[in-house]
Amino acid sequence: MKLLVAPLIMPGMLMKAQWALLEIIQQRWPLVRTEALRTEIRRTRIAEHLLETGDADAVVMLDGDHKHPSDIVYRLRNNAEQHPEADVIGALCYRRSAPYDPCAWILDHHTGKYCWPIPWQEGLVEVDAVGFGAVLFRRRCFEILPKPWFIYDYQYIPEDIWPTEDITFCKEARKAGLRIFVDTTLESPHLFEGEITRDTCLSYLAANPNAVKEYDNASN
Repeated sequence: MKLLVAPLIMPGMLMKAQWALLEIIQQRWPLVRTEALRTEIRRTRIAEHLLETGDADAVVMLDGDHKHPSDIVYRLRNNAEQHPEADVIGALCYRRSAPYDPCAWILDHHTGKYCWPIPWQEGLVEVDAVGFGAVLFRRRCFEILPKPWFIYDYQYIPEDIWPTEDITFCKEARKAGLRIFVDTTLESPHLFEGEITRDTCLSYLAANPNAVKEYDNASN
């Protein structure tokens, strides 16, 4: 599989996020460079570049506010090679604010709400939506789905719900029959002054067992 890697470098990145991306860049993957624009615009430019690169099979996008493990691109690629049915594969990332829950969701078709089972299954798990902190897209995603691929959905603002471009993309992808997975053994800590990891999530939920709720439109 020929892969492109797109690090979403941003102004004011924390030093540990910079070093994590530098370790990956030094592995000499073919890189996609973008300017520091709005996230949905950057993702669109990256997808356009993928389609213009005739022999690339997929692209990995890595956000600049995570401490990505150095082997993350290899592991996402291996998952894609071993699971050709997977169109989108994300690492497991966590919300940066309480309740620090995983940014991956399954749609409850009875209630129409997104949820995530806790505790969760280990391994590659099919989901209806995944956060795009660290994510692989196959080329066919952008060949099947019409533009715009990545948009913010502002219709729920009166309800104080802010679905970002990852959720809107996943909704359209699932409607089109594309399959989305998350590797729950591959984690990429979300950064702020500290790090949001599995331990952060589970410790908070142990102290606040009713904190996680179902979402009409998941956002991170």
